[in-house]
Amino acid sequence: MPTGSGKTAVLSATPFVLRSERALVLTPSRLVREQIAGNLSALKGLRELGAIGAEIPAPRVITVRQRVADASGWEAFADGDVVVGIPASLNSSRNRAPRAPKDLFDLVLVDEAHHSAAKSWRELLDQFPTAHHVLFTATPFRRDRREIDGRFVYTYELRDAFSDGVFGRLEYRPVDPVQGENPDVAIARMAAVTLTDDRVAALDHRLMVRTGSRTRADELAAIYRDNTDLRLETVLGNHSLRHVTRVIQRLSRGEIDGIICVDMLGEGFDLPTLKVAALHAPHKSLAVTLQFIGRFARTTAPNLGRATFLALASEMLIERERLYRQGAAWEEIIPNLSSARVREERETREVLETFEDARPKGATATADSGLADLSLHALKPYHHVKILRAGPDVDLTTVVAFPPGLEVVFQRFSADHAAVVYVTRQVWRPDWSTVEHFDGVAYELFVIHHHRDSGLLFICTSRRVDQIYQCLAAAYAAPGSPPLRGLSHAKLNKVLLDLDSPRFFHIGKKNALAANRAVSYETLAGPNADEAIAQSDARAYRRGHWFCSAKEDGVDITIGLSSASKVWSNAATRIPQLIGWCGRLARKIMSERTATTASGLDILTTGEEATAIPAGVLYASWHPSVYTYPIAIRYDRSGGATTRRQLLDFELQIEKADLRSVTFTIRDDSITYRASFSYDTERCIEPDPTNSVDLVFDGVMDGMSLTTYLNERPPLFYTADFTCLDAFTLHRPQLETLNAFDPERFETPDWVTAGVDIMHEVGPPTPKGKSVHAYLERELAAGSADVVFYDHGSGEIADFVTLAIRGNETHVTLYHCKGSGDEKPGERVEDAYEVCGQVAKSTAWAERRRLLSTISRRFASRGGESRFVKGDIDTARHALGDGRYVRLVMQIVAVQPGLSKAKLSGKVGAILAAADDFIFGGPCARLRVMGSQ
Repeated sequence: MPTGSGKTAVLSATPFVLRSERALVLTPSRLVREQIAGNLSALKGLRELGAIGAEIPAPRVITVRQRVADASGWEAFADGDVVVGIPASLNSSRNRAPRAPKDLFDLVLVDEAHHSAAKSWRELLDQFPTAHHVLFTATPFRRDRREIDGRFVYTYELRDAFSDGVFGRLEYRPVDPVQGENPDVAIARMAAVTLTDDRVAALDHRLMVRTGSRTRADELAAIYRDNTDLRLETVLGNHSLRHVTRVIQRLSRGEIDGIICVDMLGEGFDLPTLKVAALHAPHKSLAVTLQFIGRFARTTAPNLGRATFLALASEMLIERERLYRQGAAWEEIIPNLSSARVREERETREVLETFEDARPKGATATADSGLADLSLHALKPYHHVKILRAGPDVDLTTVVAFPPGLEVVFQRFSADHAAVVYVTRQVWRPDWSTVEHFDGVAYELFVIHHHRDSGLLFICTSRRVDQIYQCLAAAYAAPGSPPLRGLSHAKLNKVLLDLDSPRFFHIGKKNALAANRAVSYETLAGPNADEAIAQSDARAYRRGHWFCSAKEDGVDITIGLSSASKVWSNAATRIPQLIGWCGRLARKIMSERTATTASGLDILTTGEEATAIPAGVLYASWHPSVYTYPIAIRYDRSGGATTRRQLLDFELQIEKADLRSVTFTIRDDSITYRASFSYDTERCIEPDPTNSVDLVFDGVMDGMSLTTYLNERPPLFYTADFTCLDAFTLHRPQLETLNAFDPERFETPDWVTAGVDIMHEVGPPTPKGKSVHAYLERELAAGSADVVFYDHGSGEIADFVTLAIRGNETHVTLYHCKGSGDEKPGERVEDAYEVCGQVAKSTAWAERRRLLSTISRRFASRGGESRFVKGDIDTARHALGDGRYVRLVMQIVAVQPGLSKAKLSGKVGAILAAADDFIFGGPCARLRVMGSQ
């Protein structure tokens, strides 16, 4: 019930209604204690209302003004019907006195019950476990969100108090000091004018000056004395009850005009003539603000008008509302704020009451069995969820086998709200010690919610580790089905729907063109990061993560997203609010609408949802996070030796691909690790059972398998036409936006005069002429390069590699050759796809040490199939920086006599332009083509 709406009268009636033998009343302060004791002694409020007749005797009231020191103190209370006191006097655990007899009171009434969550109050209430506990408050919530134990039995809304006339009008008047004027002086002068105007209107009003410290109270006393004619006295928390009572009596009689207070005369204080409040330090919490306003809004005295609140205009937020802005209409705002907050508290309790103990039958108690009484109110999960596609049927009662070390110590399930809560416990020891004394205990929170209408599963956990997400995805999958999958980037970005004025201050841009450019992932940060995105970025980049602030339904929010199917907000609330937030996300994600932001983010595409593996996958690159946060891998070789290497030192290659799966290898000079990507397997990425070694993390995530990591951050797969498969998102090339392929880089050798059979790529001459390889080998041997290396075959660098030493630069040229698909050159996209696919893969050789080691290995191991046409291995070592700094300048040449220069305006030209864009950047120059007229 709102402050001033009759809580004390209802409290006084409760012992009669419940036929109590002896009641204890707890109050927060000495002043309130005296007021309630006096009211109960005379049954003042109940008699005035006619609820209690004159023939009913008043109860015998004992007011506790001294601490209970021994058992005799408790025994003395047996002579009373009602005992009224504050916890400081009654709490035996603090007084070191004997505890009260458990049956001394059959009813405990708590005034201003939002205090009951405090330890001193809780300890006192626990001394009377068999008594009914009835809690009264104007604000059934706390700023710290701690639980006020109990359930709602009655609510009288603030708006009802206004409607019924229990409360009168409210007016907020912003104070605007003139230039150079002291703001405190401006407030004081307006307070004096307001109080004078009210009294001229025959209103019996008094003033309260509110500030935040005793020092400020002294300063304000001087300011009011020097600038107004108001008669004020100061009331502080260290003043005696006698002093406070005397000041209130003088205020009631009109002997003084007002009082200066520091957090005094708030809870439970009853003086209806207080009608003007000068707020030199406004409260910052809704609960205290509502308590304070209630003191001024009541109408239970004659000659009262509206309540006036004076304060400087401010952008300060109270429950996301700017109460002190210019023009704030408190008569509308205050009831709405109160109702919304009370409604939230009621709904929170209703949701949490649906959760039941979900431990399997027969489950034994854990070492933390005391957590069985843990209140869900005390849990505040951070809004960070991984979202998985689950379908309409998910059994959240499934027993989850958490990774080793995580022991479930608390579990609750709500069928009504399709949510399960786990708390796990893990004992861990620092890496730097083997001593048990240093063992620590870590607790983790898991909240899992299934949104039935959308079929989405939301996983919120305080331990955001890949193995955890994969464990839960596997646990909640239907029997015989693969684990649950994440969402495409296109679906995920729908969380931007219905956001007003989003302001992006963190944006990730994925390089859409080259897997081996100098920058594969770029992060923009700043107050308006989206403004750094240019229209030209639409072709070069795709959308990555982002984080923004915005308004949703008029409320300020923050929200962020990563391509790993995760969404977060900078908020930590109780579980019902988290479930509600997930529901709002789900409805957006399943919408058919397209999310636009009217910002630079709209320039970057999100791709489309991938339902199958595209045809023609021939190239793979690491996930951008591998480049952003390089990771170390270790493996055990035969003989027991352990090798440690950076993941980026391994070569990633496609072995084979079809519409069902992509098999790829991760290899270095000594091992080959094979895995496959598929939507049909238990996980998207599964290792080949024939692998002879296991690749595991070394360092921070020690022991985690590389397969686990790759399932959260799978490689990017590219097709011949430069379509990119990024987990569950498909990015198609925007060929129509590409600049035309420059014909100046399209060379046209005279294949006929040279005697070349353009359909014959490699091998002995045919009746129609020599092979393309034979022609090119002769031309390169006669050229100016210092090294010409022939490497045709499986796992090749290129068909020909040339090295030209130019001071501290080495110009590397890679030639990829293909025979024509027909006797006459033309516009055959198959010819273009095949050679351009090889071109795309060549970007991996832009690192000189890797290029040199591969040339050395293939020259030594292939028995002459990889050979030097010109130069030797020593020249190659010198060219590639053996003992000296060398800068690489790389160029890739596509040799395909089946491509016609005259047809560059068609689709072949677009494919060549896409290949050119894909490789260009870093050390790689623009693509050259050797074709036909």
